[in-house]
Amino acid sequence: MNNVVQLEGLGSIGAEQLEWLKNDLERVSASTPVVVFAHIPLWSVYPQWGWGTSDSEQALALLKRFGSVTVLNGHIHQVMQKVEGNVTFHSAMSTAFPQPVPGSAPSAGPMQVPAERLRQVLGISEVNFVAGRHQLAVVGSPLAAGAPAATQALAGAALFEKRCTGCHALDQAKEGPPLRGVFGRAAGRDPQFPYSDALKRSRVTWNEGTLDKWLADPESLVPGTDMPFRLSNAAERADIIAYLKGLPGK
Repeated sequence: MNNVVQLEGLGSIGAEQLEWLKNDLERVSASTPVVVFAHIPLWSVYPQWGWGTSDSEQALALLKRFGSVTVLNGHIHQVMQKVEGNVTFHSAMSTAFPQPVPGSAPSAGPMQVPAERLRQVLGISEVNFVAGRHQLAVVGSPLAAGAPAATQALAGAALFEKRCTGCHALDQAKEGPPLRGVFGRAAGRDPQFPYSDALKRSRVTWNEGTLDKWLADPESLVPGTDMPFRLSNAAERADIIAYLKGLPGK
């Protein structure tokens, strides 16, 4: 949606586009994942700088009945993520110029940085869709990091679907616990899942190293665990771990 016609203040979708959105969505079932593109954020990132959309609530009300909605935007030239109910918001870095963190400068606009730091604050985002999953894998990478990290996470999204979703989901317990936000979390601590005593006593904190050992041979990391799965391929383990690490919070 075009919400950048106005030159000053907050973004605006306008009555004509809202009517179009209403008519377009009427033909779509509530179980269909919906992706919305807009330039200015549809959530109030920092209204003082115009980083928000004045009539976004009207658009979001039309999207409320859908089980999965992803909103992608640019404009603020930095990665921010937010989840509100059924809607996940993603912003992205720019390849043109960086902008300051909200409130950290007198106003929005191109931010001067040392030349050697420029590639750390410019970047790209890759969006991957895996058939059968409602959520998109959105990975932002600074130019300094190059494409490999983003590519690895995208490969991990597909591998996660193939290898892991028989027992795991991101946001709800199945045969295994939910895995969103697993990085930095102590093992056996998610209240949604009845862990084995061995895992609850393990004192393991999940990071790249412990997850790699866990996926390769759970019993060697936590003797007595109930986890039956083994993944011998080190490259596949690394891709899945990169995907889990890059997931936005709820």
